[in-house]
Amino acid sequence: MKFPLVSRSHHQAETARLKEKLEEKLAHTEKKQQQTAEKLQLASAKTKQEQQRATVLENLCEGRLRQIEGLHAEVADLRRSRLKLLDDLSRARMALHPYTGPAVPVIIGVDVEPDARVVDLNNPSWDSTPKFFKKAEELRKLLSATADGAPVKFTWFPRADPQVEKANGSATWALEHFRKDWDRVLSAGDEIGLHMHPWRWDERTGDWCQDHADEAWVLHCVRSSIAAYRAVFGTTPASYRGGDRYLSNAVMRLLEEEGVRLDLTLERMPEVPRLLASERGTGLIPDGTSIPLRAYRPSPHDFRLPDPTKTTGLGMLPLTPYEHGSLSPWLPNTVFEEALDRLLGNVGNTTGNSSPESPTHLAFVVRTSIADSPYWDTFVENTLSLARRVREGRTEFAAASEAWNMAATP
Repeated sequence: MKFPLVSRSHHQAETARLKEKLEEKLAHTEKKQQQTAEKLQLASAKTKQEQQRATVLENLCEGRLRQIEGLHAEVADLRRSRLKLLDDLSRARMALHPYTGPAVPVIIGVDVEPDARVVDLNNPSWDSTPKFFKKAEELRKLLSATADGAPVKFTWFPRADPQVEKANGSATWALEHFRKDWDRVLSAGDEIGLHMHPWRWDERTGDWCQDHADEAWVLHCVRSSIAAYRAVFGTTPASYRGGDRYLSNAVMRLLEEEGVRLDLTLERMPEVPRLLASERGTGLIPDGTSIPLRAYRPSPHDFRLPDPTKTTGLGMLPLTPYEHGSLSPWLPNTVFEEALDRLLGNVGNTTGNSSPESPTHLAFVVRTSIADSPYWDTFVENTLSLARRVREGRTEFAAASEAWNMAATP
């Protein structure tokens, strides 16, 4: 085979051309490498700046956290100092102006219910309830010590309604699951009542609706809750609380028929469609702005009106009122203290007489979920305010049935 003849000059020219192209590529590659190196250098510098900035911010945050911790410590010290001052004032008041009038019974109620109002069927949690039981025992000891050894009694209102049945598998779930706790609080002199919400599961939409418009449904919820209570405890609950302060004449009549002695639902608040606008609901929560301050037996025609002629049947123990509502036990302690002084100012004196405007009882209710909330400390402070007045003889911790017996009922 013969190869084509390539002249020396042509070979040299082709070699030169290839060499030139190679040099161009090398130059281009070097340029790109230089550009990349410059970008890396800029990125490195920027990263270093960001790291420095992050370090500065981290130091600032640590400094702020230390300041916040310091402020929390100062607030805690101020709270302790304030509580000590209030305690000293209480003892001084006892020494200078000893009180010999009638003691007003104080009810501390606890709604025992799921953590969430709109219960997640995949997680029907009651995690706050055991926490509340534990904290309540510590609180009981603290209040008793503050009240110079006086007994402290709570009234518990567990749920046993269709929402509990749907979410937890049985209406009696909370009554059975916390049975050891119920036995313990009963041995301490507490009372176990009943709490009910008419939540209804909507299969079509897959969510909850609090159905107040369907009277038959509400009555079913009350009746089935009482039946569940009887199935576990073997007796009728002495006291009852309707959820979201809901009560009606029909519910009042049913409670009387079932043998429930007391209702602690009512609050001095206006009519609203529902307690939380974000929740689904039907019907209305009735107006309660005209309910009496004192314990009473209701008229058969309107549960909000007293019937002085009645001597038997359901008794009403409204929650303690405050401006435009109830005296919530998680209000700031300064507000709570002032309200207590105002409420108890007309109650008895050394002669034992009470003003017609004075309360026959004080009633406060919290949810078990408060044990997991920032309001717990405020709740403790406010119950200490009550305990100091127990020590002074002005009030007395009582379960709901005891409070009713102590109250100046018709």
